[in-house]
Amino acid sequence: MFTPRAASAMMTKGIRMARKM
Repeated sequence: MFTPRAASAMMTKGIRMARKM
């Protein structure tokens, strides 16, 4: 089950983690 909403949340989480680093 791949939805744009889940992808958006994953991308946001990844960007937030990368920014923290």
